[in-house]
Amino acid sequence: MKNTRDTQREKFEAREASIIAAASAVFASRGVDGAKMVDIARQAGLAEGTLYLYYRNKHDLLTAVVGNFWATLTAGAHDAVDPDGNTFTQLEQLARYHLDALLAQFELVQLTYRARGKENEPTQDLEPIRGYVRIFDRVVERGIDRGELRDDMTLWQARDVFYGTLEFSARTLTLRGKSSDEGVVDHLMALLAGHLGCQIHSTQNGSAKNSSAQNSTQTATSNRALMNKLLAIEAQLKKLTSEN
Repeated sequence: MKNTRDTQREKFEAREASIIAAASAVFASRGVDGAKMVDIARQAGLAEGTLYLYYRNKHDLLTAVVGNFWATLTAGAHDAVDPDGNTFTQLEQLARYHLDALLAQFELVQLTYRARGKENEPTQDLEPIRGYVRIFDRVVERGIDRGELRDDMTLWQARDVFYGTLEFSARTLTLRGKSSDEGVVDHLMALLAGHLGCQIHSTQNGSAKNSSAQNSTQTATSNRALMNKLLAIEAQLKKLTSEN
């Protein structure tokens, strides 16, 4: 039988979850500047004064929303990646999960970037985002250890190409009113396999197929050029989100 303390804790956590959900909806629809605590309280079915018992101000609440978003995203990414898969299978699973999550919650994703730029958040507030991208880092590091990826790559550049491609593509698809595009991940995986792989992997019907790692000079040059273009796109994306 639950004691009174456990019941109170459950009620507190349930109310806190409802506040986060309400705040997420209001921030996403009205933006950081347009959102008001009274509107968030109304959305959560609370008196405004009650809301302040949980969060001192809008900045604290925004920080909680952003942290909850990345924590949920990270948990989903862990579930999406098969721990027994090869490196390229895992990268493809992570890429499809990330793109789907971006498309499903694009306004909230944009909010997290705008919040970082406007609030000038301290370093520790970046930890939830770092925790999420570490999933990619660990997959790549294991791939290098297994001999499936080149060991001379620059990790942060590969990471930026991976996430930058998906985020810029999600922005484009959203602006075009499209909910998905299988080609985005397929093309990204082809790029990564050609540029980073010791062997080129492709997945079909859930199984991985290996092909020769020998690429022609023309293909390698093309891949490097495409990598440079994607890095330039990533820089443009960061500039756009900082201006919004």
